[in-house]
Formats: sequence, structure tokens, C-alpha cells
Amino acid sequence: MIWIALLLVVNVLVVFFFLYMRRSVLCPVDADMHGKVVVITGGNSGIGLEAAKELARRRAHVIIACRSKERAEDAVLEVIRETKWSNVRSVKLDLSSFKSVRECANNLLQSEDRIDVLINNAAGLPYGGNVLLTEDKIEYQYQTNFYGHFLLTSLLLPALLKSDSPRLVNVSSCLYKLGRIDLENYDQSKYRELGMQVYSNTKLAIVMITRELAERFGHRGLGAFSCTPGTCNTNIARNVPWYIRYTVGQVSRIFSRSANDGAQTIVYLAVDPSLSNGALNGKYFIDCEVEPLLASALDEATSAKLFAFSEKLTGADYSII
Repeated sequence: MIWIALLLVVNVLVVFFFLYMRRSVLCPVDADMHGKVVVITGGNSGIGLEAAKELARRRAHVIIACRSKERAEDAVLEVIRETKWSNVRSVKLDLSSFKSVRECANNLLQSEDRIDVLINNAAGLPYGGNVLLTEDKIEYQYQTNFYGHFLLTSLLLPALLKSDSPRLVNVSSCLYKLGRIDLENYDQSKYRELGMQVYSNTKLAIVMITRELAERFGHRGLGAFSCTPGTCNTNIARNVPWYIRYTVGQVSRIFSRSANDGAQTIVYLAVDPSLSNGALNGKYFIDCEVEPLLASALDEATSAKLFAFSEKLTGADYSII
């Protein structure tokens, strides 16, 4: 009888876990974003694409920043087709190249008088095997997920601060809880055999720098927030070895929420006018609600060191803003 009882308990726990992981949430705010300029990195697929659609439905001027011109154009057409809103365009951005980041920023600064919302959403998973370095001699994943966005934000921040309600949304992950900040090993070579460790490290860095930016620029009206979209069924694992991609795909189909569900918190942070009062500035969100951060993400001394190190490494200069 005890084995039957244990089996029943296990089955119940599995069902609850399944329902928890697949839970849906809708952005509770249907604010009209007409006249607002929103830039979203990685808006060509997955969560970013769904966020772009939701913002287009709210009549924002949506700019999708993407490495591939073809994929970006396909995404723009898909957003326009599904939302019947045509104020959508793309701009080329390769976050693994500081040169490309600067070119993208210059393009945006020349075409837009201001930017109201910057959503740093793009991310990559490890390729596996040896460390892959970018043309800037930085580990590919760390530059794509963190350093590229850090530089982009610094370059676009003057345009953001021209907005009546500037908003910065940095997409992190619950895996930040496993992350480490190791400034003496910025190429991440120590972690090359640890798979998702580098990804987790980048997500912790994102949370910490979001809090730092809120502290430094909140008095100038900037609302800076980080969030996790939850575990979503997307193509983020497209560059990993096939056997990992297959395993992740099978698990995702069973336990993950949809990309649209994952986009809801991002959209909420971009559109909710009540967040402009500063009370929740720098906070981390899940399912459109604040989630308390672990102590590792609240280390102010490490956060300040990370900020200074990132400025030096990327050439960003927040002091002139």
C-alpha cells in the first residue's frame, strides 16, 4: 500500500509541476502606445517577436533590432500581417560585434528624435565545446547577452532620456540564481565545460546592472527593470549540438509555456504607466509581479565593480550622459 501511496503522491506532484510550468499570464495593462518609439533586440523570433506583436497591437512604433536582415524583414512582415499595424521596421544589430552595436546606435540616433522604450531581449546559448571568442576577443555568449547590450544602452540612453517616461527592460532568466560574477575571467574560459554556467553568469550580470542603472539614472526619470519570461518553448537552443537541441525541444514541448506567455511580463514593463513613479525601479519581475532577488544579485560592491569593468571593456562611457 505504501508504494501505491508514494506513486500517487509522485503523480500529483508531476501534474502540479506541469501546470505550474505551463501557467499562462496576461499583461494586465492595455495602454495605448501610439507615438511611442520602442526598440527591441532579438525581436525577430520567439519571445521577442511575440513582444513586438503585442506592442504593435498597442500602436507603438516598433523597431526590431536583429543580426540577420532577412529574418528581420520576415519578422516585420509577420508583425504587420498579424496586427494590421504598419509602423514597424527593422535595423541591423549584431551584439557580438561592438562595431555593429555602434553602427546600430548611430542609425537609430539619426532616424529617431527620441526612444521611449529599449527592450534588451536578445540572447544566445552556448555552442558547446571550446570557448568561442568574438572579433572583440570576448566570449561569444557573454558579449551577445550582456556586454553588447551594456554598450547599446549607453549609446541610446541620451535618446531614452528625452522621453517623458523613459523605460529600459532587460530580459534576464531565473537561471541568474546560479550565476557568478568573475571579473578576472571575463573570457569565461574557466566555465567552458560547465554548459549553462556562462549563460547563468550573463543573466546575473543583467540583473545587477539593471539595478545599477536604476540607481544612477532613476533621478532623471529612467525606469529600469529586469525580468524572467519563464521557461518558454522557443528556438533559443538552435545553435547548440543537435542532441542537446533535441532533448531541450522535447522537454520544452511538454513543460514550457508559449513564447506569447513569456512575452507578457516584458510588455507589462514596457507599457504600464504606473511604473513611472519610481517605487519599483530596479526590481526583478516574473509574471508581471515583483520577485525578491537573491543576495548574490544585491551585492552593491560587486555591482559597481561590474559596471566599471564593463565600461572599460566595451568603451561605454555613462559619465558623459
